[in-house]
Amino acid sequence: MNILSRNPLSTTIAVLSLSATILGIHANQATASLGGNATPPPTTIANSADGLCATPYTIKTGDTLSLIAKRSTGNIFDYVNIVRVTNDVAKSDKRFAPINNINVIRVGQMLCLAKAKAAPAWAYNGDAGPAKWGDLSSEFAACKTGQEQSPIDLSKANLRDISNISFNYQPSKINILNNGHTIQVNYDEGSYIVVDGKRYDLLQYHFHAPSEHSVNGKLADAEVHFVHKAADGTLAVVGVLLVQGPDNASLKTVWDNLPTTQGPVKTLTATTNAKELIPPSQTTYRYNGSLTIPPCSEGVKWHVMTQSMQISAAQIKAFTNLFPVSNRPIQPLFSRTLDLDSTP
Repeated sequence: MNILSRNPLSTTIAVLSLSATILGIHANQATASLGGNATPPPTTIANSADGLCATPYTIKTGDTLSLIAKRSTGNIFDYVNIVRVTNDVAKSDKRFAPINNINVIRVGQMLCLAKAKAAPAWAYNGDAGPAKWGDLSSEFAACKTGQEQSPIDLSKANLRDISNISFNYQPSKINILNNGHTIQVNYDEGSYIVVDGKRYDLLQYHFHAPSEHSVNGKLADAEVHFVHKAADGTLAVVGVLLVQGPDNASLKTVWDNLPTTQGPVKTLTATTNAKELIPPSQTTYRYNGSLTIPPCSEGVKWHVMTQSMQISAAQIKAFTNLFPVSNRPIQPLFSRTLDLDSTP
């Protein structure tokens, strides 16, 4: 599962109980939410953490850390650095109020926007492949030492009567990008799922081929991940396995516009409806897992649909021509519980 900003190869992904993740706030949404104001000129703060150059910014009504970070650096993950730098500067500059809780930011509070540092490059093969992710950076330690990593083999599950996911998906403009590792479609605001009474907003969906999860040891031809985030920062991902068959008509417009090179989001006039990519059967596998890319942060609620959808050989080839391999190997289950819904 990818949770990526505009350019994940050149920005910092710091570990923060996950949550940053989040994924999916579009640049145009950020500009609108912030009133379209120009970014303030940078000001060097000599005593900032790690010698970072930073830009002072005063919170306005409607701002959020993610939007501010996106507006400042193009990297929503960078709010971890905002917290660190702001708290460091606050020790000597009374204009900056310390941040004790990232979810409670006061209007009028001054923040110090850190410049993003270069993130370690990672890949799906070679010296920077999955087996080496945990050694590339201390920020990626969970990739090597985590006990709740994803993906897993979906087998030997405990049958349980689990409440179904309530899908509340609306059409969205196609905000598409090639992020260097996969094709991602950022979703317009307003679509969400409800699981056990908790709402998770849909942020984006993206693809892997072959699939990341396996069923009884067998990988599917591809997999699509729908990434959601709750108000408290918890991530929930719905995974749908894709098997070779006829053309998937619901993917046609996205596939007709696959970006062949890495670059920023492009918004098309055409729309997509994620609901059309969800299978009719509502039974799922559920377990606690992680991001499937660095930093492999844990705390992700996984829901993999038991019924697959179809995708044609031509559609698979169009994707794998761009990304020959885009799946992380299966991870150990360890002491986790894997549940399988026993009723539709």
